Amino acid sequence: MMAVVALAGFVLPQSVPLEYASLNNPSSGLLYLEITCASNVAGITEIYLDAGQDFNELDKITIPIGPSDMAYTYTFPLVDAPLVNLRIDPFARGAGELTFTNLRIINRRGDEIHRFSASDFVALHKTSLQTATNGWKLVTNADADDPRTEIHLPRPIAAEGMNERNLKRCLISVSYLALMLSILLLAIYFTFWNHQSPRVALAEIAFLAVIALFFSFVGNRGLLRNSARHAYNSLFLPQSLPVESGGLADLTMGLLYLEISCASDVGGLAEIFLDTGRGFSENEKLHLVLEPGEGTHTYTLPLPDRPLSGLRMDPFLHGPGKLKINVFRVINRRLKEIRTFAAGDFQSNSPADFVVPGSSGWILVAGEKSSDPSFVIKFGLPLVPLGIERRTLLRRL
Repeated sequence: MMAVVALAGFVLPQSVPLEYASLNNPSSGLLYLEITCASNVAGITEIYLDAGQDFNELDKITIPIGPSDMAYTYTFPLVDAPLVNLRIDPFARGAGELTFTNLRIINRRGDEIHRFSASDFVALHKTSLQTATNGWKLVTNADADDPRTEIHLPRPIAAEGMNERNLKRCLISVSYLALMLSILLLAIYFTFWNHQSPRVALAEIAFLAVIALFFSFVGNRGLLRNSARHAYNSLFLPQSLPVESGGLADLTMGLLYLEISCASDVGGLAEIFLDTGRGFSENEKLHLVLEPGEGTHTYTLPLPDRPLSGLRMDPFLHGPGKLKINVFRVINRRLKEIRTFAAGDFQSNSPADFVVPGSSGWILVAGEKSSDPSFVIKFGLPLVPLGIERRTLLRRL
């Protein structure tokens, strides 16, 4: 009966464990989110962390922020779990600008694990991205209510030594709570002790210790379940690019990326809209921060794990401008070319904009009278990532 009650209690949901023992000497593998930003208005900025349980109020970072021309650096410890996704809510409502000059993940030694750029900002809701002097701006609309944007991670990031630390936390927390419960039960036991024989007393004390251990597991069920889930996710979620073939890595070899090598004569923010079967929308687009000059820059942007029917590239907010493209292709994680595009694949939406073929590529030209230059690429047959069914099934488990 005791085991049945304990098992029933263990399956109940628990947001926060009853007892959580921290480690006295955690390793240098612990990860931190480092942000250097400035705001032109006062407000609360919230950063939600998806560690495999979607975005929730328990896993978020809150930053009270005031207006300033100077950017300040904030460093926050991350939970010991694979980081799947992030979301930034810059302000609660209304117009505002949040300027980023640095956004990265580091470890305790200060080593950079991952650096974010404007291209990683996706699913913008009542917000837009603009270039800044030393970074980029997240601009909210005047009528914005709950503005937000997600930050794409090309792979989940798990801290070095995560499983070992979580195992130690589980052992320490369960042992500590079991000891506390045992002391309470023994205090009650000896209050009503009837001077049994030592053999009977030891058996009863052992039974109370088992009860304490069982319900210590119940009290820390959230910690235990989360640690098991984090260990599972660190093994089975997609790994970094590129990886060797064979084993679990085969699950993610079909993930696709858009590779662009280009040079722009003006600076700005280019937008690439994705048609995954529902047409072009603000919720599905990629960003490129264009730097003016003769030098060619190569960008590798992750595509959603869904069939892709077409692309639309808005190289500039308005004309005039020229974007010279040398390479525009889709690759997989082995860097194998899946599909390449040429000048003839780009169709202008306006007579003021046109495509000029060149010897080593082509140029997207926004004319003097161009107000919103855009170029559409039609695929014909949708581009379907290899292994999408297996990965979809894995995400549901």
